[in-house]
Amino acid sequence: RGAVRGDTFKPSVFLSSGFVLTMFYVWAVLVAAHRTEASLWRWFYPPLASSDADPHPHAWLWRFLGTSLLMVVVLLCKSLGSCVLMGVGLITQLFARGRWAGLALLALTIIPPAYIGLRTSGIATTERIVAAAAQVAPAERAGSLKYRLDAEDLVFQSMAGHEWWGYGNWSDWSAHRGKAMVLDGFWLFAWTRTGLVCVAAWLTMVSLPLIVIAVRTMVHGESITADAGFPLAVFLSLCLIDSMFNHFGDAPVMMCVGMMTAWARRGTGGEAGGD
Repeated sequence: RGAVRGDTFKPSVFLSSGFVLTMFYVWAVLVAAHRTEASLWRWFYPPLASSDADPHPHAWLWRFLGTSLLMVVVLLCKSLGSCVLMGVGLITQLFARGRWAGLALLALTIIPPAYIGLRTSGIATTERIVAAAAQVAPAERAGSLKYRLDAEDLVFQSMAGHEWWGYGNWSDWSAHRGKAMVLDGFWLFAWTRTGLVCVAAWLTMVSLPLIVIAVRTMVHGESITADAGFPLAVFLSLCLIDSMFNHFGDAPVMMCVGMMTAWARRGTGGEAGGD
């Protein structure tokens, strides 16, 4: 059981759909890149004490090869969104140094509510977005994006009088329009079924611990980004962005949200936090 895209197959594993799996490959890339960078720093700047020396000084090479292999897997999945988000995540981890990494994480976290605001207000129209995507993406992928945005437009037309609490059913929003389209964005599922109040609650639940980590990173810098939890924070911020066009809420994703919430609450980088 899984998802077929051309000559590739993505198994569902423990997820609702194989299409969701690609973002977990992206997380694997971020973790591998994080470990590769740590090994490179130890190789270029070995510790002064011989007892602290890395027993595998060339581990960075194998980790680099492993990271490259995982990146190839993501590319072979043929998911334009995941490929773009992988690039954004790698840039955030590798080039946004210290406190700037916190600012980059904060920027990624606020993209989803900004997108919802721009789309529902009519500022970011389907025509403008598709025209921009057509400049950099193949016609097939631009067409797929247009279908998803057309579904959003239909939702916008159908929510009059139901904006705040939705219809209470996942299909009623389209029944009276005489036209049914498949919704891909998780926020659209939440909006049509339970309204903007629940969309706001969901975004707050996921983004609040990310904002806490982002602020701590802006204060403490490298002591936060060096932690193994930082790639998870970047991954979740990318998942929020991906949820504008794809599913969100599988049990493994929610487990990651719980892990991030616990990390944010207890304090990081040697801080005294939690109880």
